[in-house]
Amino acid sequence: MKKKLMARRSPKEYIEPTIRSTFSITATAKEGLSKLAQQRELNISYLLEKIGREEIPLAPTEELFLGGILKQLIQEVQDHLDESISRTEKLLHRKQQLIELFNQLAEKTGETWDEPKKSSAKPIDSDEEE
Repeated sequence: MKKKLMARRSPKEYIEPTIRSTFSITATAKEGLSKLAQQRELNISYLLEKIGREEIPLAPTEELFLGGILKQLIQEVQDHLDESISRTEKLLHRKQQLIELFNQLAEKTGETWDEPKKSSAKPIDSDEEE
């Protein structure tokens, strides 16, 4: 009996179609997400316009949609505020460390905030140069 030899496929032959299909799926997903984002912007614009007209009440689903967006925006603002507060606290702590370091240095040199070390250098007057 003769065994039929099958041609082996290289790994490249297996991988290339997978990569192509992955790129295709990714591109399709990006396109879909872009369309969803555009639709969401249109929905928000429509609802804001509707709110501006005041005579037309919002449907419960529209209120929920806007409520969700407002919650998300509030959370983003809160996150930014928390981050800013944290950075400010770190800066204030660093400032306090620098003041303490300066005070330690001042003790060693006899210099204080009010009494900077006097320099023997005189300011240059531009008229005197010539």
